[in-house]
Order: sequence, then structure tokens, then C-alpha cells
Amino acid sequence: MEQPDLDRPRTIRRVWRYDAAGNVIEGELWHDSTQVEREEYLYEEQSMTLKARLTKDLASGVIHVLRFTTERK
Repeated sequence: MEQPDLDRPRTIRRVWRYDAAGNVIEGELWHDSTQVEREEYLYEEQSMTLKARLTKDLASGVIHVLRFTTERK
């Protein structure tokens, strides 16, 4: 948790959720008591390597998708 401006009491916090193996599966960004962003992490079923991160801005409803690929040489 952080409070960036001591003049205005406002807290910013991140909440993380993990699967049984310890991989991050979800993240939330909160400003005071309002959730402003949600992230979801997707993994390959066989290798459990990260394949995508979905981020939703809850104010605008915009969803950003960041895909990851693995190249083997």
C-alpha cells in the first residue's frame, strides 16, 4: 500500500491471487475503496509458461491483451 500525497488521504493498493503452484493468476489495482484495474494471467496448459496478460481499465471498460510467445532454437 502507498499513500502518494500526504495532504490528501488516499491509498493505492494491489491485490494478487495465485494458483496452487504459486503462479500469479489475477491482480487488482485499487484507489481507496474503488477498484480501477483488473489483470488476468493466462498460462499454457502443458508447460505453464505465461501466454497472455489481460488488463481491463474498469473506468473506461477498455481491455488490453498482451500475448507472449516462446521461440525455441
